[in-house]
Amino acid sequence: LGPATVTLKGEGNFGSEVTIPFYIKGDISATNGNERLQVEINEMPFTGAPITLAEKDVTLTYIYGDEERELEWGKDFEILPIEGQDYTNVGSPQIKIVSKGDKYQGELIITFDIVKRNLQDAFDAGQLNITIDSIVYTGREMDINAVKNGAAIQYNKLVDLNKDGAQDYDIEFVEGEDITNAGEVKVLIKALDASRNFTGEVEVADKFVIEQRELKQTDVGDGTTGIIRFVVN
Repeated sequence: LGPATVTLKGEGNFGSEVTIPFYIKGDISATNGNERLQVEINEMPFTGAPITLAEKDVTLTYIYGDEERELEWGKDFEILPIEGQDYTNVGSPQIKIVSKGDKYQGELIITFDIVKRNLQDAFDAGQLNITIDSIVYTGREMDINAVKNGAAIQYNKLVDLNKDGAQDYDIEFVEGEDITNAGEVKVLIKALDASRNFTGEVEVADKFVIEQRELKQTDVGDGTTGIIRFVVN
């Protein structure tokens, strides 16, 4: 690979000689044992938006016999999307690697992986917006279904989880939590196996609150006031 020359020597009716320079290009579409392109692409976590690969995500190494050369992003190759491929959701879409410059030629179609986003990682990165409606103290243990009905989770300001029938997550009370009396209650948000784009779980401590019930005063008939006793049926 690289610059080379060929010399033409005249015979018979032609004399002298001429040396012609040329370049031996690597073929990135080659796949045989002595000449091939080795491709390494990082797994890309789901973001809610179409994935665009960057220089840090891709390493191309051209192998020619015992020689290995790393290709330069933007100089030796470029990556192009392929029409009809889903670059947003979890899966293994195809991309096209196309040669550039004078060192390499050809093109190659290859896949890369978009993987599920871990809920804990997304939470730690500040990418989960979790809201859960508070519930007023009733004297009974809270019903987890009421908590679920009041929950809304958005990822990366783009994706509303459990929307339009999607089965992305479930909510549980953390074991040992007081789910009767007023105060903050820890809950566990768990990605479902059926979720297309999410995995893992995250425990949150300040998203669900059992609110105090207000005590009201009323006239008891003799010009004074008294506290109403309330009974939870």
